[in-house]
Amino acid sequence: MNDTKTNKGILKKGLNTNISTQASSSSWLTRIQSKIFTAQPDDGNLQLQRRDLKRVTFSMGYLTTEHLHHNDILDNEDKKRTESCCSTFESTDFADYSFSLPHCYEKACRLREEKEWPLFMNMLQTHCSIPLTTIDLSNHSIGHSSLGPLADIFLLDFGLRNLRLTNCGLDDESVGMLLNSLLIVDSVVELDLSHNPLKLKGFKLLSIYIVESRSINSLNVAGISPDRRATQYLAQALLHTPSLQHLNMDQCTLKSTHLETIANSVCRSPSLTSISLRYNRFSSGSPPSLAALILNDHQQVDMDWNYYNETSIRKYGDFHGHPIDPSGGLQRLDLSGNSLQASSLGSFCQAMYSNLTLKHLSLANCHICPKGCEIIADALYTNQHLTNLDLSGNPIINDSDEGIHALKTALLRNGTLQELILKNTGLNTTATIMLAEVLPMNSALTRLDFSENPSITLAGILALSISIKMNGTLTFLDISIPSNDTELSDLQNDIAAVCTTNMIQRIERQRQEEKRKYQKRKQQQQQQEGTYGTLDGAAAPLSSIVLSTSLSPSSSSITSMLPQTPTSEKSTELDFKITTPSTSSPLSSPVTSTCPSD
Repeated sequence: MNDTKTNKGILKKGLNTNISTQASSSSWLTRIQSKIFTAQPDDGNLQLQRRDLKRVTFSMGYLTTEHLHHNDILDNEDKKRTESCCSTFESTDFADYSFSLPHCYEKACRLREEKEWPLFMNMLQTHCSIPLTTIDLSNHSIGHSSLGPLADIFLLDFGLRNLRLTNCGLDDESVGMLLNSLLIVDSVVELDLSHNPLKLKGFKLLSIYIVESRSINSLNVAGISPDRRATQYLAQALLHTPSLQHLNMDQCTLKSTHLETIANSVCRSPSLTSISLRYNRFSSGSPPSLAALILNDHQQVDMDWNYYNETSIRKYGDFHGHPIDPSGGLQRLDLSGNSLQASSLGSFCQAMYSNLTLKHLSLANCHICPKGCEIIADALYTNQHLTNLDLSGNPIINDSDEGIHALKTALLRNGTLQELILKNTGLNTTATIMLAEVLPMNSALTRLDFSENPSITLAGILALSISIKMNGTLTFLDISIPSNDTELSDLQNDIAAVCTTNMIQRIERQRQEEKRKYQKRKQQQQQQEGTYGTLDGAAAPLSSIVLSTSLSPSSSSITSMLPQTPTSEKSTELDFKITTPSTSSPLSSPVTSTCPSD
């Protein structure tokens, strides 16, 4: 054996097939080693024949998949090896990515050894010629086998802005994989994950995503029931999110304890301006938390918040580079479908007295009684920032006119409320006449909805038709009337004509205002150009300045400063709707008369 070499190759055929008796008497490892390290011939031409090849199995304890990021630095060999694969995506825009997305998805499925999802492939092929900005896979179950290639596609920046994954059966692990891909590209503006079985880990990953993302604007987690700890994760994220503006938590079975956890973060969020909390389970213990939702920094409310520490919060913001803006505040709040009794509305409306940011408030189907309507009216009497109020579906009459009296008084003073919805609130003729008396003296209201109130008779509609003629701002009025009443139809035509006239006058006022703003900008630009033409303390005439600069090489930059012609006004349409019920049903389709702008 001294004359032979000991090569460690398994692809060379050995000549000595005898095994020594010492090896046979040893352990199994020694016997295997004796076969591998048997002396090999010096002749390299004796290659192993094809028929003698055996199957070799390698035991892998753990496998990982590594995705190459476009910012990673490659070695020369790796760069050459991946150049052919990545050359297709270098220096490509959204249109090029959209064109190659089916090929990318097919390759991702092949590399992962998974079947293609026909629904997703058809979507990619349909948008080959146009950018794929919206992907809607709602109500389609996404299994783990389809999730991997889907996450690979989201690693490409092809212009995705809206992603809707409602009721797709996504668990915490699946959502984590998708959020990782979305965060790398960070182009999604609207993300809908509603009605998916997310748990604590899923909310934790989602909280990290909204803190780190710079593009996410709207998040929908409706229909998901978080526990107390999950809401704490979300509350901490709201304090430091740099871009999230709208949060939808409808039907999340939130209770007073959950609301108490997130309320303080909502009002102090640096970017959040809108939140929807429809159809949750707020109880009588929610008033302080409801008030905290709309608090501004200048407001002082007697509350004890022990969940957050001011110093630690500001340190957290500095550490992550996301400073907390103390001047935030909600502009839109939807509490529809929650039971809000008069006791719950007390502290909430008290916070509305001096609120400076809230513009839209929806309290539909909240079981608000006349006493609650009176409390809301008192807030409107003082608040001069709210523009839209929805009280539909509340029994604000209930054999009492106290709420309507208070609302009438508030509308006489309030000068900012533009839209008031009193649909299906039990309004009768007396209440309608009281509200009609306000119209000649109110110059802010533009939309009134009195529909689905069958107790309003001819006298109430007649009062509205007379009052609206003395109002120059109301452009929309919705009332339910019987279909076979010709007298009410004539009143309908009169109201529609007044609304049309008000809309035309409103458009004309807007046009004149835009014209004045344009002329003012033009004068400012001319004055600025005259200042630029001053040289050595002597100002040259404006005409000579324009003439001299037009001959210079930089004339394009000078002429771009000149005012452009005003753009054409956008066509505006008047929506005046009076619902007339048919003989077979109490209500029928609305009749709408429109008036386009000139």
